[in-house]
Amino acid sequence: FVLVSLFSAQGVAWIQRRRAVPAWIAWGAAAGLLVILFVQQAHDPESRRARKELWEWNGQVVGRLLRAAFAAQAPLLAVDSAGCLPYFSGLPALDMLGLNDRHIAHHRPPWFGTRQLGHEMGDGAYVLARRPDLVIFCGPAGHDTPCYVSGWEMTAKPGFHRDYTPVVFEGHDPHLFRTFVWARKEYGRIGVERSATRVVVPGFL
Repeated sequence: FVLVSLFSAQGVAWIQRRRAVPAWIAWGAAAGLLVILFVQQAHDPESRRARKELWEWNGQVVGRLLRAAFAAQAPLLAVDSAGCLPYFSGLPALDMLGLNDRHIAHHRPPWFGTRQLGHEMGDGAYVLARRPDLVIFCGPAGHDTPCYVSGWEMTAKPGFHRDYTPVVFEGHDPHLFRTFVWARKEYGRIGVERSATRVVVPGFL
């Protein structure tokens, strides 16, 4: 479509310069091509799928919930859905797929180029070294088991289940939605707080 559009534009310009046909015919042909493109796009299976894809709005519920609960502490949020969740939460975020992370983006796995586009990168050791406070695998609904490389590598390490515990959060704005989150239990921004005289355990733990 890009090439056809460029050729069409060049063709209209050439016709106008040569005056081979009246200008209205040239512009009519260009308009006809645009109509054909519009009709084709309207019936394209990927376009229809995109119009029905609404899971990102569940990310709005999760993001608003996390922002309301933790904005003051600004915990590090590790996610696979690194668009809607960081956007709606406003929290510092770590993209476990590497599309928005320099380290992961520059460390290609041996199988790079053979799996799902945009979902084959990851580095579990690096993500754990960043000590995220909240981890959401897969989409906004989260999952107890990961869907991609970073998560697979993280959960394979014994320290993950020692340091993180599963928590289900429920949001209501703008609709009811639950998410499965792995929360860091201690030594983070929102976990258990210890001092010489007391231990404070947050309600979600």
